[in-house]
Amino acid sequence: MIRLHHVYKNYGGGTDALIDITFSVARGEFIFLTGPSGAGKTTLLKLLYLAEHPTKGQVFINGVNVSTIRERKIPYLRRAVGVVFQDFKLLNSVTVSENIAFPLEVMGMPRRDINKQVMRVLKFVGLQDKYDAKPLELSGGEQQRVAIARAVANEPPILIADEPTGNLDSELTMDIIRLMNYIHKRGATVIMATHNKDIVERFHKRLISLGRGRIVG
Repeated sequence: MIRLHHVYKNYGGGTDALIDITFSVARGEFIFLTGPSGAGKTTLLKLLYLAEHPTKGQVFINGVNVSTIRERKIPYLRRAVGVVFQDFKLLNSVTVSENIAFPLEVMGMPRRDINKQVMRVLKFVGLQDKYDAKPLELSGGEQQRVAIARAVANEPPILIADEPTGNLDSELTMDIIRLMNYIHKRGATVIMATHNKDIVERFHKRLISLGRGRIVG
């Protein structure tokens, strides 16, 4: 489903953010991506959700070489990838339901179907009673669950999470990881960056460790 072949990423200045990255992710896997700050985790994830292109090497998503894909086709490939961020990236000026509906509107889904899907994913994350709330009226854990609901609203086969529990306490962290694990059990391929050793030790998943832009374990 995902394959990186001798991938490098350089932002200029002579320093490589990623160096000779090669690995594959099978359909239905759950992978923890670990490493200290500056190891290259976020850069690697950006390549997977097409926010960045590799300087050298090849990245394949669902069999498509994103290194050579035409720009006009990128939005369609992105629909296969849901993304959850550490800082939620919700639109604070609109309601929870409108945040979740936004990507579905961009896809051109009919309004009636959007409303049904929004309620379905809100129930899935246990926030159906927050339908009309604004993000800043919610706790951090609730905001992250809204972000997850938005990421999976169109049922993408791939879910990428960049330190989704970095701003949460230990109890909320476990709630979010259990939710991510449940999404995985429903069939999604999950790649999650984390520096939390407790999570990695408690949930026995495949582990890829980065250090200074290289795979070190």
